Amino acid sequence: MKKILIFLLIIQIQNINSQKILKDYPLSKTIEETSGLEIIGDYFVTHNDSGGDPSLYYLSMKGEIIKTRKIDSAVNKDWEDLTKDDKYIYISDIGNNYSTRKDLKIYKVPIDEESNEKTQIISFNYPEQDSYKINRNTIYDAEGLISVNDKLLIFTKNRAKKITELYMLPKSQGNYNAKKIKTLNVKSIITGADYNKELKLLALTSTIDFIKWEDLTKDDKYIYISDIGNNYSTRKDLKIYKVPIDEESNEKTQIISFNYPEQDSYKINRNTIYDAEGLISVNDKLLIFTKNRAKKITELYMLPKSQGNYNAKKIKTLNVKSIITGADYNKELKLLALTSTIDFIKYYIITIDNFNLENNKDYKINMVEIPIGKTQVEAIKIIDRNNFWITSEDESSSKHARLLKLNI
Repeated sequence: MKKILIFLLIIQIQNINSQKILKDYPLSKTIEETSGLEIIGDYFVTHNDSGGDPSLYYLSMKGEIIKTRKIDSAVNKDWEDLTKDDKYIYISDIGNNYSTRKDLKIYKVPIDEESNEKTQIISFNYPEQDSYKINRNTIYDAEGLISVNDKLLIFTKNRAKKITELYMLPKSQGNYNAKKIKTLNVKSIITGADYNKELKLLALTSTIDFIKWEDLTKDDKYIYISDIGNNYSTRKDLKIYKVPIDEESNEKTQIISFNYPEQDSYKINRNTIYDAEGLISVNDKLLIFTKNRAKKITELYMLPKSQGNYNAKKIKTLNVKSIITGADYNKELKLLALTSTIDFIKYYIITIDNFNLENNKDYKINMVEIPIGKTQVEAIKIIDRNNFWITSEDESSSKHARLLKLNI
């Protein structure tokens, strides 16, 4: 659930807490990457994130698509948010994840769909930005846009400092240096914005950590949740959350932080060997299964189960001839089960009998295809030697996320 941060204009955080969900409506797959939200007349208006059609989708108050409005002369490079005033909708093409963009813009579109007025473009740059080299920790990325009187305000994302800097632009077509006017210590990363001029109320959505949970495992007392996704090889905050199984326990969540000691570069690398999705518990240890897209092997790294900051210890390499996406271990059966893919189209179950930490010999690896079609399989649970539960993600190629029981 998104958390709403509500601010008085004296710019001081007043309250941060979880709220009750009053309504929850499913949305069409057409807008599965919905990013901005406005209300125009009796409709919600939204759009998709980067790479989607350059269109606005008008929804009923129950989330059903009523009509689609394609925006002429527009491209959805990375649309992030939209806002409006009495006459115009402003669509922000301001996503800049890698800090490389020199074509940031806001589309100014008449609210009246019968208008002959053409789409206007408000182009801009951040005058403080002096480098356009790839930078995953850029401070010149943004997702929030609001309209205040005759100005537009952009809310930037600062992943390191957890602040947002407000940049101001005029509403007329042209090419501008955005003007930095304020810094808000929001203690989080801003992902959306809205302003109500009657209430003089600013509302922002935000996140603190973009958690990339990949797998979970358990022992007799604890659940271990792996925040180990590292697709670009840039993360220095890999961790596993240790949570008591007993929901009534007063014990706090513990954090097992770690790094790969062999990793000597944190530059963006799509073929990194320091990404992982599989985690299992074996006795008093945790084992992580890395993904090696090039060699189609997995390297096993071991961690203790106690809170702390560790160098993960590489203990074994398995020639799985695929890319590992999930893992489970049954200590009674001494059975290791993995899910994997070769090409991210077909997925497989791998089983290894008599798996243990003391064995230094090569294992016999059994690999069978999962008859599920094109989807993403990233979790597995052993029932017995021949039966397994797996889950698949909700993707455009499938109608919904799925929980399946398989016999092999």
